[in-house]
Amino acid sequence: MFERLQKDIDEHSRQLSRYITIIFAMSTMVTTYSSYLLFMTKQRFIYQCLYCMIAHAQINTLSVMIIGCAKVRNNNEKLLRLKQKCLMLSICEKKIFTTHQLLKFDALTTTLLDRPLGFQLTNGVIITSYTFITVIVNISTFFFLISQNIIATKQLTTINNT
Repeated sequence: MFERLQKDIDEHSRQLSRYITIIFAMSTMVTTYSSYLLFMTKQRFIYQCLYCMIAHAQINTLSVMIIGCAKVRNNNEKLLRLKQKCLMLSICEKKIFTTHQLLKFDALTTTLLDRPLGFQLTNGVIITSYTFITVIVNISTFFFLISQNIIATKQLTTINNT
């Protein structure tokens, strides 16, 4: 059953990776753009409310997607650790498997523990709970670069006026 579960996770991940990547990228871009419109431009109050609701909805969508995908990966990791523990107990108690089979199962489980299966983006990055921090860092970097560009533009305008 465990191997069937691993195969299903991998198959669904491959099928959904393009869609998850598109949703992930679009949510990040819309959140970034609506945040830019909220904080960097002057808007009427009604538009600020609209952009705030859009940003809130996109952040919620992104959060739910990341949390759901991270749960799949974390549960898969827990199952792999449990399987490894069961293999160790079977070595100690009974000789259910041959030594060759045990080494093979242990090597496979250890390899899967290094990179547990989960939903991934098209570039091969597995979505974990750390992914949300990465998104926030990317959005913050975008705002830092824009603010540096705005400061440089103001300085050039000041120099040209004098």
